[in-house]
Amino acid sequence: GKGKDGKGEKGKGKGDRDDSKTVCVRGISWSVDEATFKKDFEECGETDRINLLKNEEGGIRGIAFVSYKTEEGVKKALEFNETDYGGRTIYVSMAGEGGGKGKDGKGEKGKGKGDRDDSKTVCVRGISWSVDEATFKKDFEECGETDRINLLKNEEGGIRGIAFVSYKTEEGVKKALEFNETDYGGRTIYVSMAGEG
Repeated sequence: GKGKDGKGEKGKGKGDRDDSKTVCVRGISWSVDEATFKKDFEECGETDRINLLKNEEGGIRGIAFVSYKTEEGVKKALEFNETDYGGRTIYVSMAGEGGGKGKDGKGEKGKGKGDRDDSKTVCVRGISWSVDEATFKKDFEECGETDRINLLKNEEGGIRGIAFVSYKTEEGVKKALEFNETDYGGRTIYVSMAGEG
């Protein structure tokens, strides 16, 4: 009795989401057809769930989470990273390793991602399009010294509702995370780690 390889050790009480087989796809063009997107990523391997995030108008927000049933599927999906897809470069990464946070064990984390240190980068979602970029930067710089603030724009130069903020200190990250589920510019924003991986 294999018993599905002892799921017990993995189920971190996260309900049905197993981040170890979930990839996050960013930078999807709003012109991409949802059915096509699903077909392309299903070709990597059998999927459990494909969640293409939408904005209020039902348009594509440029981010998707794809859960695979096998590590093999994940591996193939990760090969799409930094490739041209629908006329734009998409970025595919693990949705968050969950385990092995280890805070000090930097070695296990630095997967040669160049200058980006995800352990100090937060992802802010749900930003109102009416928010002023300078104001946004000022507010998040008050949390701590920032390395980089990347407010994603759409083709027209409008705010896409998502930003990545890299801090130089853990302290800055901690303060930024306190903005999670607070009202900002008339909308609820969600602040989370950009991906533990």
